[in-house]
Amino acid sequence: MGSKAAEALKTENAVAPKILVTGGGGFLGGAIAARLVNRNRSVRSFSRAFYPKLEAMGIEQVQGDIADQKAVALACKGVDLVFHTAAKPPPWGDYADYSGDRRFAAGSAKQ
Repeated sequence: MGSKAAEALKTENAVAPKILVTGGGGFLGGAIAARLVNRNRSVRSFSRAFYPKLEAMGIEQVQGDIADQKAVALACKGVDLVFHTAAKPPPWGDYADYSGDRRFAAGSAKQ
């Protein structure tokens, strides 16, 4: 882990990075978001829907679709680290057409 954000995660006295968890309302993303909150990290979730359980944990939420580059850029704005766990599997999408990972790479690189 050579990046500044990854190093900051290791250091107790460092200013905590803003962390984006895509798919924060899902099984894996929700578990990661909860773990980060339990470690007093600043977390933002990017999901298709609003999740009261995330709100109860104090997680900032951005709603959007991973296929929408503008929504992805908004979600990435001001974050230091991304846990990309969102997917668009059937019946919402097709794995063969999935390119959300490239959108998040492009969106986070612009920040």
